[in-house]
Amino acid sequence: MAIGGITILADSLKPKRKLLIWDIVSGWSDNGQNKGQLMPALNRIGTIREDEAVICVLKDFNPTLRNPERSDNYPVIRYLKTLARQSRSSRKSIILMGPEAVVPSDLRSEPAKG
Repeated sequence: MAIGGITILADSLKPKRKLLIWDIVSGWSDNGQNKGQLMPALNRIGTIREDEAVICVLKDFNPTLRNPERSDNYPVIRYLKTLARQSRSSRKSIILMGPEAVVPSDLRSEPAKG
């Protein structure tokens, strides 16, 4: 699903979802923060209130997801797993976008909320 489709989805849900997009070059779409910083970008998602209806689209995580065995990538994978678990009991959703679907085994055990 391209960003346009996600925007339509966010607008059609009740309540309407705020859409936040992050990429490594531009940072967050609403404030430009966390350019080139994966962990601070994830931390922002972690600080979103449980009752805040938001969809977070994360781009440029594929190099990290493709190499989960690297010690500097493991904290990112672990934090994603924690956020996936927390999102099940909240109104926030996380979408990882990239040129291919890469899901490390540590994340495969975390079912998506439906």
